[in-house]
Amino acid sequence: MVPDRCLVAVPSSVPLDEAAVLGCSGTTGVHVVDTVAKVQSGETVTVIGVGGVGLACVQVAAARGARVIAVDPHEDSRAVAESLGAAHSVDPFAVDAVEAVRALVGGDGVDVVVDTVGNDHTPAQAIDMVRMQGRVVLVGYTDAPARIDVATAVTREVRLFGSVGATLADTAEVLRLAEAGALRIPIADRYSLSQVNEALDRLHSGKVAGRLVLRP
Repeated sequence: MVPDRCLVAVPSSVPLDEAAVLGCSGTTGVHVVDTVAKVQSGETVTVIGVGGVGLACVQVAAARGARVIAVDPHEDSRAVAESLGAAHSVDPFAVDAVEAVRALVGGDGVDVVVDTVGNDHTPAQAIDMVRMQGRVVLVGYTDAPARIDVATAVTREVRLFGSVGATLADTAEVLRLAEAGALRIPIADRYSLSQVNEALDRLHSGKVAGRLVLRP
C-alpha cells in the first residue's frame, strides 16, 4: 500500500505512457541538475550518454539556461539530444571526446559533466572535460572498475559527486516541466507485454533513442 502523501497527480495534458517513462529518467535528471550539480544559467554542461536519463539531463539543464553538449556514439541519440536542447553533440567513436568538448568551450573545460554511462573510462573523461573547480556528477555505473587520474582531480580541485534516485519534490517538478512542454522522454516504440523479450533484445542492441514502453 502506498501512502497518499507519496502520490503526485499527473496533468491531463501528459499521456500516461509518457508519464511512466518520466518516473525514472525525468526524476533522475531533475535531481542531478538541480540538487546535485546545482546548474546555473549561463553555465556549460556536458552529458555523457544520452539515453533516457541523459536526455532528461539535457532538457533540464537547457531549461535552467545552460549550454549543453551531448556525447554519445549513436547518431540517432545525438540527433534527439540536439532536437531537445543540446547546442552541440560529439561522437566519441569518431573523435577524442575530451578534446572535442574542450574545443567547443575555448579549451578551458566545461562547468559541469554528467556521466550517465559509468563504464571503465567515462569517469576519467568527465574529469578531463571540466574546468578548474568544475563539477562531475556520476550517475551511471557498471561492474567494471574505472581508472581516474587522481592527480588531475586534486590539482584542478574537481568536485566529484554521485547521484542516485530522486525525491517527491523532484517528481512534482518533473510533471511541472512536462506540462509546460520543457521536458519529455521520447518513446522509441511501444510493445505489448507478450513482446517483452523482443523489447529487451532491442535494448541490448544499444540502438534505442529514448525509451521503450510495455503495455499490458
